[in-house]
Amino acid sequence: MRTPREYYPKKPIVYTFELDTCPDCGGPLNVAYTSGPKTVQTMGGVMTIAHRPQYCPDLRCGRHNTVSASFIG
Repeated sequence: MRTPREYYPKKPIVYTFELDTCPDCGGPLNVAYTSGPKTVQTMGGVMTIAHRPQYCPDLRCGRHNTVSASFIG
């Protein structure tokens, strides 16, 4: 007999980039995409996480279209 799989219906924790403005040009950052939620099992329990990296839309900026994905909880 197989052990039934457990389903963890939790709202995902979405981590976003810690800065609101570009460190090079000082302009606002746009959200690049939102990853699909991933279920992660640790020794402390199960959690569902996703991330939302950002990029600078200014064409003159050195970081234009460079996705920044540092996280803050």
